[in-house]
Amino acid sequence: MNFVAIDFETANEKLSSSCAIGIAVVKDSKIIETKHLFIQPPDLNFNLINYAIHGITKEDVKDKLKFGDLWESIKSYFEGAPVIAHNASFDMSVLRQTLDQYQIPYPEVNYACTLVISKKVWPNQLSYKLDGLSSMLEIKLNHHNAESDAIACALIAIKAANEISATSFDELINKVHVNYGQLYPGGYSPSSSKQTQTKGAVKKTEVQVKGDSKKFNSRAEIEKIINTLTGILQGITVDKIINFSEIEELNHWCNFYRKYENRHPFNELFPIIDTVINNGFLSKEETDDIYWLVDKLTNNEFCDQTNSSMQILHGILHGILVDNILTDEEILKLSDWIHGHDFLSNIYPYDEIKSLLNSVLSDGVIDEDEREMLKAFFSEFIDTTLSYNLNQNELNALKSKYNVSGICTTCPEIIFTGASFCFTGASTRAPRSEIKGLIEQTGATFSDSVTMKTDYLVIGDDGNPSWVFTRYGRKVEKAISMRKAGQRISIIRENDLWDELKIWEARDKTMAILISSELCDQIVEMIRAKEGPEAEIETIYNSAYSSIKFLGIHSLRVKCGRTNYIYLKNSYEHVWANDKSIKLEQLPSEKLWSRLSFNSQDELTSLYPLFLKLYEESFSLVNVEVYSCCSRFIQCSDEKVCIQPNKRLALGCQYRKHLTNGRIFYGVNQNMEFR
Repeated sequence: MNFVAIDFETANEKLSSSCAIGIAVVKDSKIIETKHLFIQPPDLNFNLINYAIHGITKEDVKDKLKFGDLWESIKSYFEGAPVIAHNASFDMSVLRQTLDQYQIPYPEVNYACTLVISKKVWPNQLSYKLDGLSSMLEIKLNHHNAESDAIACALIAIKAANEISATSFDELINKVHVNYGQLYPGGYSPSSSKQTQTKGAVKKTEVQVKGDSKKFNSRAEIEKIINTLTGILQGITVDKIINFSEIEELNHWCNFYRKYENRHPFNELFPIIDTVINNGFLSKEETDDIYWLVDKLTNNEFCDQTNSSMQILHGILHGILVDNILTDEEILKLSDWIHGHDFLSNIYPYDEIKSLLNSVLSDGVIDEDEREMLKAFFSEFIDTTLSYNLNQNELNALKSKYNVSGICTTCPEIIFTGASFCFTGASTRAPRSEIKGLIEQTGATFSDSVTMKTDYLVIGDDGNPSWVFTRYGRKVEKAISMRKAGQRISIIRENDLWDELKIWEARDKTMAILISSELCDQIVEMIRAKEGPEAEIETIYNSAYSSIKFLGIHSLRVKCGRTNYIYLKNSYEHVWANDKSIKLEQLPSEKLWSRLSFNSQDELTSLYPLFLKLYEESFSLVNVEVYSCCSRFIQCSDEKVCIQPNKRLALGCQYRKHLTNGRIFYGVNQNMEFR
């Protein structure tokens, strides 16, 4: 097996700023030559983020050749044998843009990506990043040293070939159903996973649109298309890696609506997405541009948050299944999205997805059966006519194996007054007549059958406490059909009903009904009084309860009615763990939240110190955006510590990390050279 592995490092965010290249030459499945070459970037502009990744400085490259002068001596490595890289869309984009910088014609190159190959050969790994795979395959790696990265990439390809008994690189990519990407004078085409593409720009495949005369000029239709695109983008970018299958999916989406490219809003979207397709690489800037445009279009024209969010959810499910691999990170990020949109409660399939994710994540381990079951259920909500990579027959086979049709709502918001209940299955706690009497005491009604007026279908716990209820018969089947048709009927467990009845019976019946939105506003006002008006807090109101986000983290929610609750996110558990005065209840059906009841405004007010601690703790939980340093860098250097008063900005400061480790680049205490 013969090929050449490469790796580029860049000086800054520009792909043309290559500052090092690593090369590993493989002949007959053995590495016979390696190189590490520093490259002087066009403008010697290094930023601290890139330095923190690879450790290369201006001093290392200021006397080295620029790429335009170096090219002739390394050109031969890109001619003849296939070229590979790990996340090749990045490295090949660096090569192209660096060649463009010096106006050098593209060579004839067939290339492939070991990240894509690895996903095919070793499915369901925790990580497909170079360091994660190297650890799994016992490959020594000095990560972000270009030569070491190229060697690791080469060894991954060799081990992949051995794993599937491939004797040549052509045989390897054929066995994993991947075709070469191509670079050639005057053009480029990305690798594909299903069909060989010819030279030229990405092939504009013909896609038949059902109902050819259909006009996409209604606001509702455009909203659905745009929101679905938003979800697809969120789904494919959730693991921060964009592979060839995902680029192909974007290409297919554009082709599906290509005939409308001269209409608003497609005439604004297509140029951005086409750039991504032709480059084979989706940068953060391009992602932000698309999100900004989508946000502008939807905010200016549409206002139905519930509808939009459900369409985005369908798009996310599409996006994460595009490459037919459902990773742990994708599952966790989807769970975060679900719990951050709990105003969708009682809408199909929000409750079902939430229940499935909570069950799968409850033991901290995602096994293969659980992964396949999630894929089977998610595929119910994907239109495969809009997909290049997803095969309807394959999805049908998966769905026939994993039948997940009826799922109970987790941590249901049960409001008794005026509601209609129905019971199915057997109870170990009480006869059906006694349950009927208790429910009617609360001001609710009880029916023996599921009707359009039914609000809650209660599943008896006897014999099957599971959340999958395919065996229960006609009542559950009817409730599922009603949910799919848009009826807001909740399928709940008997245990949850008894929990709510117990609290209802113990409540202070003379207490005035509190309003959750007003209480949330009071909590926000209290925190802003302590932390200042710039405190990053967001409130979300809906008919069941009101929620508060601290720094974008869904942190607490307030539910008021006959039973009043505060729900707190369990990620803050260490804040209240040692406070014996705070007694939170962990619900068996809800793993991410704990709750406590309160009977008055005074009881809620007594919890204000706890809410303030949660806000403060959010700064250690939030995933802040990384940046280099602010205007205070000289003062920070003189003080030997970050003095940025904004906690969120301080956490994102890369220079702060250098100060913590005693590396000072500026001021009177300077001990590092960085010119």
